[in-house]
Amino acid sequence: MIATEVFGDKHPKYADTLIDYGFYLLNVDAISQGVQVYQTALDVRQNVFGGINLHVAIAHEDLAYASYVHNYAFGKFTHARTHAERAIELMLRLLPPDHLLLSSSKRVKALILEEMAIDNPNKDVEKKYLEEAHSLHKEALAMAMRAFGEMNVQTAKHYGNLGRLFQSMRLFQVGVWVSSLYSLICLLFLFLFF
Repeated sequence: MIATEVFGDKHPKYADTLIDYGFYLLNVDAISQGVQVYQTALDVRQNVFGGINLHVAIAHEDLAYASYVHNYAFGKFTHARTHAERAIELMLRLLPPDHLLLSSSKRVKALILEEMAIDNPNKDVEKKYLEEAHSLHKEALAMAMRAFGEMNVQTAKHYGNLGRLFQSMRLFQVGVWVSSLYSLICLLFLFLFF
């Protein structure tokens, strides 16, 4: 890698390069390698910035999402949940509670909780996880709405996640309505901007 040659493997720019590379790996379905790269990026950022830093929080979120995708088929989400919760914890220490950066971390944790709920045979635990996921998705949607308004791809993504959650909660009519709203926003966005 050029970044290691220019900056060395303990530099923040090297970690930034790893974050970008991890994103690439996830998008070409090299999920396992992506998780390893995100873990290395987190390690470098923690060594450079210490534990309480926004760059570290974002690396935790990226690792949480990659771990969620990696373990989706196996139903093992403890690692992903731990990193999502750490990202939220750090961001709440460093940012106002309604800061837009929190919306993404809350969305990731909500996705993880939804999958944990679906896989859990205990109906009380399932309900608890789904309710927490619902709360997190609503908070993330509200932050996106404040920042971008209704007609935005980020807002649409949150509507899509809520629609899927409502289906997991067996609220099929609401889920279909919210998913339709997501589709409508995406179509309007494509029509208006492309």
